[in-house]
Amino acid sequence: MRAAIATIFAAAVAAELDPFDVIPLTQLARRVGAADPEQIYVAVGNSSDSVVITWITSTSGTDTSVEYGPTSTFGSTATGTAGSYKIGSYTSGEIKTVHVTGLSPAQTYYYRVGGASGWSPMYSFTSNSVGPSFPYPLAVMGDPGQTTNSNSTFTHVASSKARSFLITGDLSYADGDQPRWDTFQRLIQPLATGMISGLVTGNHDEETSGGQSYVAYNARWTMPYLPEFASSTKSVFYSYEVGPVHVIVLASFVAFTASSPQYKFLQADLASIDRSKTPWVIAAAHAPWRTSNTAHTNDGQTMRELYEPILAAAKVPIVFFGHVHAYERTCPMIGTSCVDGGLTYITIGDGGNREGLYTKWLSQPAWSAYRLAQYGSGLLEVNNATHATWSWLRNADGPGKVYDSVTIANTWTA
Repeated sequence: MRAAIATIFAAAVAAELDPFDVIPLTQLARRVGAADPEQIYVAVGNSSDSVVITWITSTSGTDTSVEYGPTSTFGSTATGTAGSYKIGSYTSGEIKTVHVTGLSPAQTYYYRVGGASGWSPMYSFTSNSVGPSFPYPLAVMGDPGQTTNSNSTFTHVASSKARSFLITGDLSYADGDQPRWDTFQRLIQPLATGMISGLVTGNHDEETSGGQSYVAYNARWTMPYLPEFASSTKSVFYSYEVGPVHVIVLASFVAFTASSPQYKFLQADLASIDRSKTPWVIAAAHAPWRTSNTAHTNDGQTMRELYEPILAAAKVPIVFFGHVHAYERTCPMIGTSCVDGGLTYITIGDGGNREGLYTKWLSQPAWSAYRLAQYGSGLLEVNNATHATWSWLRNADGPGKVYDSVTIANTWTA
């Protein structure tokens, strides 16, 4: 499976590229019939036994079926909804969204999407299994965009041992050019069809239309949320659980003051966690709360001042970020001090987007344990209830070679 994914990625960018290493739209053009599904992905669902499967067709219709099962003969069918969005002169294809529920834990499921007008090829993914079962490997990457470097990052993640992946924001770098969402989703499809995804929003995802923000993101990507906090930004802060990990997704560019829905969500979510089931709680946002890069140095500081004490009190050991196009890991810290039981901040905005790397650094502070402006991705291997291994893999070193690694302690106790 992983070798096949890597082959698909290589074929996707086999042609000549432009001088900026951005994959031309022509190289990621639609390759299937208008009624055939494309841009397929599997995302975390609203419960541990569910996933959301989404795809797009160029023509409208009623084909919103997912056939799935533990063998290639499927055996079960789920149906969903269809819709589209419009920004300026662009109207999206028809976006099909299906919630598949009642999945058995840690089971390989084979599936195809579509209906009588056209079916996709068969794909497979492994369902979630929430609970203290170890080890659990989670891949993390940020700011990917759609370049040959992005392709390298996706290939590394696809060939890793990860069971799910998290992107820390700034997905397509469409920046208002809506066809770039389509090409991004075509590029990531070989990864996203075979591994469950979770997503963070960034500033490049915020596109506004008709007074609403994150219009394309919310139309294309369905993430879980607590109903009491539903709004036009319902998918930009939420939580989900994979294996022994509770993941809290925060939104750097949505209101986060003490009176905001996001702040109230965080407090309610932390209070709801059963740490006998998910002893590990990690958080993710886009703008770093600590960075020694010259880029975006202060973008996350106001949020940090308000949220760091809350996460520290809840014994959250790790917070992931993107935004800065480089890799940096801090010591466990509170404020500017390295302390046992503090929060380890990991910036991993080095996924490969067209803006390039941020190579200029400030003088390295004591809390900055490791930093490097190179393209890569990371793997969090949760070994047991108290320790996890974090590894950063530089793309230039080939799949599987670790460039930075550290053991992170989970100081929460029952």
